[in-house]
Amino acid sequence: MKIKQTWAKTIEWCVVHLRATPSMQGLPYWIAAVITALVAVFFAHAHLEAHHLLKSILSENKNILLILSPVCFLASWLVVHYFSRGAAGSGIPQVLAVFEAGEVSKRKRSVRRVLGFKVWAAKIISSILAVLGGGALGIEGPTIQLGAGIFFSVGKRFQRIWAQLKPEYFLVAGAGAGIAAAFNTPLGGIVYSIEEFSSAQLNRFKSYLISGVIIAGFTAQSIQGSYLYLGFPRISSFTESIYPWVILLAMLGGMWGGLFGRLIHSISTWRAETLSKTWQKGLLAVSMGLTVAILIIYVDDRTLGAGRNVIVDLFQDQEHDPNITLLLTRFLSPILAYVSGAAGGIFAPSLAAGGTFGHFFAGWFQPEHSNLLVLVGMISFLSGVTRLPFTSFMLVLEMTDRHSALIPMMMAAVIANASSRLIDSKTVYEHMIPLFRKHMHTDEELEAMAQAELAIEEKLEP
Repeated sequence: MKIKQTWAKTIEWCVVHLRATPSMQGLPYWIAAVITALVAVFFAHAHLEAHHLLKSILSENKNILLILSPVCFLASWLVVHYFSRGAAGSGIPQVLAVFEAGEVSKRKRSVRRVLGFKVWAAKIISSILAVLGGGALGIEGPTIQLGAGIFFSVGKRFQRIWAQLKPEYFLVAGAGAGIAAAFNTPLGGIVYSIEEFSSAQLNRFKSYLISGVIIAGFTAQSIQGSYLYLGFPRISSFTESIYPWVILLAMLGGMWGGLFGRLIHSISTWRAETLSKTWQKGLLAVSMGLTVAILIIYVDDRTLGAGRNVIVDLFQDQEHDPNITLLLTRFLSPILAYVSGAAGGIFAPSLAAGGTFGHFFAGWFQPEHSNLLVLVGMISFLSGVTRLPFTSFMLVLEMTDRHSALIPMMMAAVIANASSRLIDSKTVYEHMIPLFRKHMHTDEELEAMAQAELAIEEKLEP
């Protein structure tokens, strides 16, 4: 009993002391940043180990993938379907759904269904299973969801001390910290948070956002060491004559990325509207796994995984031969994995798809500037998928440290962002928001909402 009383008094003293010290309002951001970085590092390490394990298995017998991929894709979908449906897909639409719903402080139970601990666990397990099956999915979108969830969870515990700390602030900071820790791109994390989310309230908490991202990046770097995500590609010197090719590639790459997002949305919508039975969705997951296995075994084994190694290899390619099979498989494989219902991100796969598009383009038109056009292709495709040109440019710049190509890279981001709108006016994330808003409510709540809407419609009828 005395221990409980002592503990309660200690907590109360801390609350009073912190409340009297406004300069400590950054504390919840700093705590959440460290936790986010540790989770991100664990997730990345587990993801990488699953990839290495799969490569080791395939070195013995590639045909085993015909069994392993369907089984892993099915297991990945089952984890999401039965354990936490809020863990499906990338994770970015879930964060956007919560942020755009507004009044987050009044929706804590709903938010937990897409950002709570069960979601974190399901996200990590499902994503690793998908990778073990050869799925071309990354960890960046999932880490954004994990970061937002961790920041939200930590932040709500400090609201009894500082009521003015809004949950929306923590969502934005958590998303930025997540991408900074996943890619080792602190500036990219800050730019992403500002560009993706509303900046109307930014001045109130920008110092906490920046400090949270820095701490998350520093913690991740302290564990993994300082590194460039995509190495240090050699860029040949170029003149103004390269810019027409950059413009053309950026336009095509943006549309290619827009098509990628539109296909994911169209197939996901068909899946949600057509496959009503559990066995049908399970069969789709098995079919997608089998298709991915066939692509890896019989078409191009570089279809395997999120694609980081593919980009590094493209930078070192001395022959610059355009490869149509790699171009198509790197485009199709993430779509197949995503629509299976598994958890996993499309940031890194988008970079790989864009890099192969840039390499293919360079092989036909400008082989001597292949590495530059690979960078342009990566930025163009990611801008086309996300409509976040500054984030796309900053991420690739931080991953490669290629300041010599600054102007072509910035140009590519802006042009691709515009050209992608010719394919679709919205991003795949914007299209998916309504789906994950449903996951924020139970079936009973959704039924009550539907009945309320029906009652309103009946009153409005003449």
